[in-house]
Amino acid sequence: MKNNTFRGALTVAKYTLTQHYKSLSVKIILLVLAIFGFASVPLLRVVFETGEDKFSLPEIRQVYLRNDTDMEIEPTVFQEAFGDGKAEVTVSESSDEAFGAVLASEPTSIAYVISEEDDDLCVRLLYAKDGEVSGQSADVLSSMGVDAMYQVLLNTAGVNEIQKQTMLASVYGDVKEIADLHTESQGADMEAHSSLNLLYCYLVIFVSMLSMSYIISLTLEEKTSKLVDTLLVSVSPTALLAGKILSVIIFVTVGILVLAGSFGVSLLMAKSQGSIDFLTTALESVGAMEIIRSIGLKEILLLITAVLLAYGMIAFIASIFGSCCSKTEDVQYASMGVLIVVMIGYFAGLIIPMVENKAATIVASLFPPTAMFMTPVNYICGKISLPVLLASYAIQAVCVVVLAILAGKVYHMMILYRGDFPKMKQLFKMLRENQSVKKEGGADET
Repeated sequence: MKNNTFRGALTVAKYTLTQHYKSLSVKIILLVLAIFGFASVPLLRVVFETGEDKFSLPEIRQVYLRNDTDMEIEPTVFQEAFGDGKAEVTVSESSDEAFGAVLASEPTSIAYVISEEDDDLCVRLLYAKDGEVSGQSADVLSSMGVDAMYQVLLNTAGVNEIQKQTMLASVYGDVKEIADLHTESQGADMEAHSSLNLLYCYLVIFVSMLSMSYIISLTLEEKTSKLVDTLLVSVSPTALLAGKILSVIIFVTVGILVLAGSFGVSLLMAKSQGSIDFLTTALESVGAMEIIRSIGLKEILLLITAVLLAYGMIAFIASIFGSCCSKTEDVQYASMGVLIVVMIGYFAGLIIPMVENKAATIVASLFPPTAMFMTPVNYICGKISLPVLLASYAIQAVCVVVLAILAGKVYHMMILYRGDFPKMKQLFKMLRENQSVKKEGGADET
């Protein structure tokens, strides 16, 4: 069966999934995911829906304006500040006491008093204690008065709208090497690149960690069961592991679909009951809104391909380490070995986007342990070209095949192994000896 290394993998995957979904614990996990998806939208609403989402400015019918300065103030500027045309602005010379009596009898009225204090202008808002204005609405109305008075100053100085924009424009300094200018003009800035790559790293880690422990435990369980002896009669060790890993991919995908589906249904229910602006607030709070808006179908397909390649490499690495386990205590050593590989890629994904070095970005995009944590993001952000992306995907695909074959050889060799967890040097020595024996005896690994 040397020419049919992966024959029977689909059969193994189908059998594993059939047995898997008969388990009560799996059904409970899917139920928990569905509940979490439904509950996440109300939870986001509670956390991110602020009072501003429900706040509406009270209807102001009358605005009194008292000018205690020597400058001329046009009431029309304050009239324009309210915009809706419902508020009438009236110039008044009434005292604070007189305003108090008037506002107490007019709950939809307010008063602005303009005065000079230490060469500064003060816009004081007066309103009735038991009127329509209170708390947050008072702060908003006060800001409207300040903005109107600022516009009065600009009008007095003869400043038009273009001059106003020029006055308010910010000026900042920046230092760049001339070699970096061409690169920056063709790609996203460092902050956007780093943020998107961090989110992608989290996605790869989530998918990898979710299945890593399961693959290692499953490999150890199959080694110690009699079922593996029966399976190895009809399929190769590589096909057996590939089938198990494929079943895990399907299981994880189903779990993600259940989570996403329940979240979508909950979101539709929330939308039918009112605004879902709180979701935008939640995404903006982690800097993800602009990134999500820039992602289209092409980028999604690139990300899915990259995640599958990354999952394939990590899964077969986990299979290799899992095959070396002879007892439950060995699982921690196997997990640590996989975790080291993951952490190398993760830290590279954190640091290299901040370095902004073209050579380092290309090398990291082609080196498999780091490529699986950054290649698609580097392309989306314009840091690498399409040929580099395709070369990276090709290298990763070759690595997946090589790791799959290697995992099958290690699994076949370690089926009867009951010693301590071997070190890498010892493992490769055992592989070389095993291959020598096969060549001398003409044995088939299946």
